[in-house]
Amino acid sequence: MRRFLLCIDDTDNLGTPGSGHILNDICLHLQERGLARGSRISRHQLFVHPDVPYTSHNSSMCTILTGIHDEQAVISEVETELRERAAEGSDPGICFTAWDQIRSPELLIDYGRRAKREVLSKGIAYETAKECGLYLNELGGTGDGVIGAVAGIGLRLSGTDGRFRGKLPFSAAGQPCRAGDFVCLDEVDELRCAVTGKLLDESDLVTWLPEIKTVLYGHKSVLPVLPDGDHWRVMDRVELKARYN
Repeated sequence: MRRFLLCIDDTDNLGTPGSGHILNDICLHLQERGLARGSRISRHQLFVHPDVPYTSHNSSMCTILTGIHDEQAVISEVETELRERAAEGSDPGICFTAWDQIRSPELLIDYGRRAKREVLSKGIAYETAKECGLYLNELGGTGDGVIGAVAGIGLRLSGTDGRFRGKLPFSAAGQPCRAGDFVCLDEVDELRCAVTGKLLDESDLVTWLPEIKTVLYGHKSVLPVLPDGDHWRVMDRVELKARYN
């Protein structure tokens, strides 16, 4: 099954629904139209600096699409939706590519990592997109969102960056429970120690929170945990943000 990467950036402001919310709605719309099926959306934090203009938190949103038979129809539908949904004062950009047609993946991943620590330009974004064979377009304002849109593709491609959008409700009888109870959730592939990367056994005991959040690690949706005495515990929102930005 062919996979496609779609990333959007700079579509919102502090008073409007975020880019992740918009991308989620777009994925639902594509599925309703029979154009594509979306997957979980990853949030990639980019460089926060006075020289980097952004409308809310300078993070791009990326998803993997499957079931595409007409790439141009998907691009056209996404761009129409973004033009209608983008907030006033935003500078939206879109990046799209087939996973198996990316040229110079190392260059693309390096660009994404640079965008987390450097001030990049639209010129560099377009050069990178051209060399890597990506579709890139700006849809209003200054169009600076193309910078983050390319970065989000590179970071998702790396397989080890960012947090997945949304919190998963979780409940179990008693505390702690077993790691295998989390892996039974469709959205959780593994549990790993956030410090060492150690993979937990399904029998390991974990103290849980009512809502859990996963991160992108090794191209999987991983629930990171921390040692807690003779067992483990789920990380809270503050700890996740500090470690996985």
